[in-house]
Amino acid sequence: MLNTPSRFLKPWGYVLILLLAFALRLIALEQRPLHFDEGINMVFGQGGLANVLATTFKNGDTDPPVHRLILGGWMGLAGASAFAIRYFSVVCGVLWLAVSYRLARRLGLGTAVAALLLLMMAGSSYAVNYTQQAKGYAFAALMAALSFAILDFRFWILDFEGTKIQNLKSKISEAGYVVAIMLMLGTHYYTAPVLAMQWVWLWGAGRGAAALRRLAVLQALACLPVAIWVLFTFRAVLTGSLGLSHTPPIPAGQLLANIWADMTLGEYFQMDHISIIEFVIIALAWCGRSYFDRNPKASRWLTSALIPIIFTLLLQLRITFFSSRFLLYLLPFVLMPIAAGVVALAEWLSRRIKVLGVTVGALSAAGLVGLMGLGLTAFYRAPIDPKEDFRSTIRAIRPQVQAGDAAVFGYIWLDGMVASYAPEINPRLTWYDDAEFGAQVAQRMGDIAQRHTRVWFFNYTPTPNLPTPPALDWLRGNAAQAMVYPAGQGSMTPILFVNTTPLSAQTNTVVFDQRLQLRYTPLNSEIQAQNATILPLRLEWTRLRQTDHDDLGLFVHVIGKDGQRVAQSDSDAVNGFAPHFTWQINQPITDQRALVLPPLPPGTYTIIGGAFSRRDGARLKLADGGDFATLGAFVTR
Repeated sequence: MLNTPSRFLKPWGYVLILLLAFALRLIALEQRPLHFDEGINMVFGQGGLANVLATTFKNGDTDPPVHRLILGGWMGLAGASAFAIRYFSVVCGVLWLAVSYRLARRLGLGTAVAALLLLMMAGSSYAVNYTQQAKGYAFAALMAALSFAILDFRFWILDFEGTKIQNLKSKISEAGYVVAIMLMLGTHYYTAPVLAMQWVWLWGAGRGAAALRRLAVLQALACLPVAIWVLFTFRAVLTGSLGLSHTPPIPAGQLLANIWADMTLGEYFQMDHISIIEFVIIALAWCGRSYFDRNPKASRWLTSALIPIIFTLLLQLRITFFSSRFLLYLLPFVLMPIAAGVVALAEWLSRRIKVLGVTVGALSAAGLVGLMGLGLTAFYRAPIDPKEDFRSTIRAIRPQVQAGDAAVFGYIWLDGMVASYAPEINPRLTWYDDAEFGAQVAQRMGDIAQRHTRVWFFNYTPTPNLPTPPALDWLRGNAAQAMVYPAGQGSMTPILFVNTTPLSAQTNTVVFDQRLQLRYTPLNSEIQAQNATILPLRLEWTRLRQTDHDDLGLFVHVIGKDGQRVAQSDSDAVNGFAPHFTWQINQPITDQRALVLPPLPPGTYTIIGGAFSRRDGARLKLADGGDFATLGAFVTR
């Protein structure tokens, strides 16, 4: 028989496959940047249940809290690095494989089918992808498989009556089932069909009314905490789900084809004749029907997988935001018939020509594993979208962030990204969500500017046509823009703004060509000019009269004792948003500047400022013939 364990896999072989699965999930674990959802999970997990509840209401989040709370506890032990938070999903993913293997054995499909299923799941790029990410899918899939396994064990116990030890095991299995279902539902709402799947499974098995009533009680106990959560958050979750549903519903056939292709060949698999390969895989799954025809228990288990598919098709009519990863827990249901088909085909041929059966079976299994390997290779080699890789940007700002800085953001995952990639600077930042400001942007930003002399704005523009956030507009009009860190081709741009000191009573006034007046407070200070030291200045410009070719540019330079320029800020006033030709006559314009100084040797440095004609580059003159005003000086030690 092909299912004789000694003919296929010794017990240590199962462990080797699990170790292989573990290794495949550790490979390039940090290669891809954290996804938005991973950053969101970090933010939710950092503050406990109260924070999760408040943030869910505030952002219309669509996920329940269990995985995030567990991830928060994990981060307390292992840290918040990308490797640490993803490692938790890797462990869950490998345990999911182990439980799925044991469940396949319990369903009576034999060692060969269970072992081939385990090998296919180990090398599935689809499984590797979503058991690498710091999201709840791997944990939910583990809990779903565990609930099936415990449920099967629990009712197997009921077949034997009498001893106290059996009754104790029954109670323990019941408690384990309740916990597994509660954790599963509390991680992702798309796992809800598992409850109905288990009813179909047991009802089809001919369990009595008493057993089904007991199942109803256990499921009710498991659902109670989740139901309370839903009661409080239903409106926010529904609003968030509808807000994400930007596209029309996916046609049923296309949706089923997408799920099948993702779960069998993976999302990164590309080949000209991929439909032929899918047809062959479907044919193998059809060959496996004989295994299920003679095993009603496994057949009912497999049939129950139709419930989440129907649930998805119906839900798509209302909430179109869907990804096949929501149904990750169905992967064993998809791959098990394929594994059974390979074994069934080999057995059928072996009954005629033994060598042929063994050869075809081995080649078929090797071909399936090879396809998995191609998909896995494509997954590992898939290019990273530079527009969504913010690691270099976060590394760039690490040395610039100071204790007491504020961070204003519009997307909560940014907090999680910084916490993971630059954990040492996250405690220095006080985070503010500009989504909370509403119509009080000016008031809230004014309060923040009073409490913090430096404000980082984390701007995210996934599409170029998005309007500028009101908080960013306020900062550009009321603070000096010091540093801008675009992420290469990326869409996230951290911008540092600093407050400047208002003009004092002891101001100097100079006039350029009777056209432009400049007021400033002379600077005289001693600083330690290290890497990216910021020198804030506040100037006041006034347009005195209008002339032909009235297009002037402004400059502020830092000059060393050798006359060389070491820093500069050449732009229109108000961070470039108030060009000279827009100024009203005799209406002062407050112009805040922030000069970023490089590391400077000890010495005295002079700050000069003035204006120039954009037409020919000539500087405007002072009454004494000079072409700049000395704004002050500073000394470095």
